[in-house]
Amino acid sequence: MGIAWDKIVEDGAARRLDLRTSESALAQKKAAEAGETVQTRLKEAWCYLIVPHQSSLQSDVSFHASRTYPLPRRCAQPRQQEAGGR
Repeated sequence: MGIAWDKIVEDGAARRLDLRTSESALAQKKAAEAGETVQTRLKEAWCYLIVPHQSSLQSDVSFHASRTYPLPRRCAQPRQQEAGGR
């Protein structure tokens, strides 16, 4: 996920860069760390799920965000409510 580190690893493996073994290992380690950081940041950014809610056709739409349930469960709840309401 760390585009620059991935490119350094790729170029080192293809011998386009003159990397020592320790430098190559460091680049691989940094590429892995960058990937983990991206995954962590994505989880942090998407911890809220915003769902539109309208109590009646005449009322305004409001948006609800909650951190009480894990993301997959929150995603499924509106679908379950729609299926039960039909």
